[in-house]
Amino acid sequence: MVVVAENLNTGAKKRVRNYLQKEKEGEFMGKKYTLEDGMELLKEQLPAVANSFGVLRDEATKDGVLSARTKRLMMVAVSVAQRCEPCIRTHVTE
Repeated sequence: MVVVAENLNTGAKKRVRNYLQKEKEGEFMGKKYTLEDGMELLKEQLPAVANSFGVLRDEATKDGVLSARTKRLMMVAVSVAQRCEPCIRTHVTE
């Protein structure tokens, strides 16, 4: 995105920065969404895709080189480091 943005005129750069800021704040198409809202919307509109995320998580957290417990603790640690409250709630309650 950065390389593309360098080739844009000033007005386009402002629009890109504005869009990215809104996206960072959780606003999309004039409406604010939380991560939890987005996941609920995904479950409603694309249940097969939402289910696939669960399957991926289950496969990724199976015992392997690292134990499943270690992998789950790492998920909590990343959630805390990112200060993602919905992520923390999800990974702590599992």
